[in-house]
Amino acid sequence: METFLKRIPFSLFCVLMTLAALIPSSVIYYLSQYIFSLLFDDISKYSPPQLTISVESVLGTVVFAPVFETLILVAVIYFLQAIISKKIWIYLISAVFFGVLHGLTGALWFFGTVWSFFVFTYCFLLWSSENSLKAFLAACIPHMLLNSVACLILFSSS
Repeated sequence: METFLKRIPFSLFCVLMTLAALIPSSVIYYLSQYIFSLLFDDISKYSPPQLTISVESVLGTVVFAPVFETLILVAVIYFLQAIISKKIWIYLISAVFFGVLHGLTGALWFFGTVWSFFVFTYCFLLWSSENSLKAFLAACIPHMLLNSVACLILFSSS
């Protein structure tokens, strides 16, 4: 699978990884939202913060947050590689770490981000042995695309 992913055009790789992050993350998020609604009368206190529609919020969500978070992701991956040899554990620990960070602003956000960061970590590690910039972009571009779709969904529902 990794050989196939490295042979396809990089732009197609980014789109496929966006879908690999987006579809399962959406299912996990909406399933957790449904379960929370069965358990609690008001799930709004567990929901992610609402975005306002503005140029600043779109730029922050689609450009600045993914770049900043990918820089942190790279540091976390390098740290984990220094103490863990199995990649699967790096994927899992990184995913849970970033899920928890996002969940601090709304518990349900954990469920929407944990799988995505598993994918972003996979993307970075897939390319890291060949090219650091490409590895960074392999994680960052799908993150940007995923956040773009999330913005479109949020803004279309407001």
